[in-house]
Amino acid sequence: MIHTCFTMSNEMTKFVQSVNYYIMFEVLECSWSDLLNKLSEAKDLEQILEAHDDSLLKILTRLHLDGHETSQELAKQLRCIFDLILNFGTIIQRLIQSIDIELQARKPYQQQQHHGTYTKNNESVRSKKKTKIFLFIDEYFFS
Repeated sequence: MIHTCFTMSNEMTKFVQSVNYYIMFEVLECSWSDLLNKLSEAKDLEQILEAHDDSLLKILTRLHLDGHETSQELAKQLRCIFDLILNFGTIIQRLIQSIDIELQARKPYQQQQHHGTYTKNNESVRSKKKTKIFLFIDEYFFS
């Protein structure tokens, strides 16, 4: 289950990184380059303002924030995906906290067992000699 959760988390991270890449390099970087070219060719303030307005409009269009129906639908879908990613992150944090609490609760028992005795029904019981595999598991998972 944990492996599946981390695999899904990895895929979600890839998705967010892809969206970030698209925004940074396909939209903003290209728009910035176009704006600089237009500004270098501008002869007066009017052309500078027009280049700026055109650049902003291109950015909004490429980000699908221009108000068109298809853009609004895409924005809704992206919002739903990002909400799911945030909710999944919250669930994973709760899972990790629960696992940590469980491990902390087991630690005293594991330490008692490692020393050869543990308390069961208020009686001290000598545990059987552990095999090498049990020692390895104790050291690997509970140390």
